[in-house]
Amino acid sequence: MTPPYSNLHNYYVSLQATNVEELLEPIEGAHYSKGAIASLQLAASSALSSITDHEVHTEAETILAALCYLAESGVPTQWLKPNNHLPSQKAYTILQASSIIDQSSDGKTTSIHRLQAHALRTSHDSRIAHEGILITSRFLDKINRTQYDEDIDILSQSRQITYQLINQFSTLCSQSYSKALFDYPQVQQCLFDTLRMAVSASSILSSAAIRLAQAFSITEGTLGASHPKITRARSDLARAHFMASQYSAAASLHQVTTTHFLNTLGPAHPDTIKARNELAWTYRWAGQYADAIAVHKETIADLTNALGPQHRDTIEARKELASTYRWAGQYADAIAVHKVIIAQLTSALGPQHPDTIKARYELAWTYRQAGQHADAIAVHKETIADLTNALGPQHPDTIKARKELASAHREAKQYADAIAVHKVIIAQLTS
Repeated sequence: MTPPYSNLHNYYVSLQATNVEELLEPIEGAHYSKGAIASLQLAASSALSSITDHEVHTEAETILAALCYLAESGVPTQWLKPNNHLPSQKAYTILQASSIIDQSSDGKTTSIHRLQAHALRTSHDSRIAHEGILITSRFLDKINRTQYDEDIDILSQSRQITYQLINQFSTLCSQSYSKALFDYPQVQQCLFDTLRMAVSASSILSSAAIRLAQAFSITEGTLGASHPKITRARSDLARAHFMASQYSAAASLHQVTTTHFLNTLGPAHPDTIKARNELAWTYRWAGQYADAIAVHKETIADLTNALGPQHRDTIEARKELASTYRWAGQYADAIAVHKVIIAQLTSALGPQHPDTIKARYELAWTYRQAGQHADAIAVHKETIADLTNALGPQHPDTIKARKELASAHREAKQYADAIAVHKVIIAQLTS
């Protein structure tokens, strides 16, 4: 005969002594006691019925729904009873006193027994069974907004919420009864914001953000691969892989984004250019210089056709190509590209324009990296001559150019020449 229980707590003690895993495997199947389910449904219903205040009752339903559909291992207690919300605290206290919910020994996590959660999800007359997914989606929306809460003074607290959300999303994907959450816009937005917050926060969170890949995949299946929010989230996920040095995965994601933008926006759109650059940077960090160079060359060809060789975006694309050549140690190729850039800028802007001067410095630095000190010094001297003629010897740009020349002399171990240039600089500054 089934022993009588004076309260639900004693029933749980007895339940813990049984083989619950066998009882609940599979949890949605028929391998459990109907009497146990009915008793748990009645216990939860009785606890909710005892709450007369409407707001407290609503908060109690929200707590139960969250515990039934979020991670089975538990939910951060602070989410369920925030310090500044009395109705939530009252609801939590009632549910805890009724042994419907349980708090961890350190108080940080609150959970509900698997069988109790299953009972609530399958109850015919329970609001949690009919609207639990909707209630939980609204709950996640509220938690999501705390990631951006201006009242949170401590940055680490905001990051902790992001990390907790990552833990929740990574678990939801393995719970069949939770996957319907990803159909709700509030949950989708929470996922996107959590991913964005993670990649913009710290390397630790960026590594953790990779665990959102499956949740992203589920949401991508719901919204479609070309949805604007999916495209943006895919780029964030690629950055997470990149920051974790998982370059192959990052490149694959960036390639999808690049192809999408090329087909929908065209090669000259800023989003397309940015996506191509991120793909090339990923290849570069992976040491796949040939792939990175190929991406840059395709970008330059498309921009030249669309905008012209002297357009700023085309010139910036050439700079990226020169930079990758330097990374690859292909200094002769980098120097050739820098010379093209200088020619284009001189023609479009003039030799004294700041952009032209900067391009000259980059050529000189490349010469120096290649150990071609004489060529670097020659570029610096030409720059000084042009600036002196255009701006005068005491102009800040002219003095800066002399400093670069002195630095090049030092690098070449031409210390007497470096000293002579420094003396000229001092004279110009003190006159």
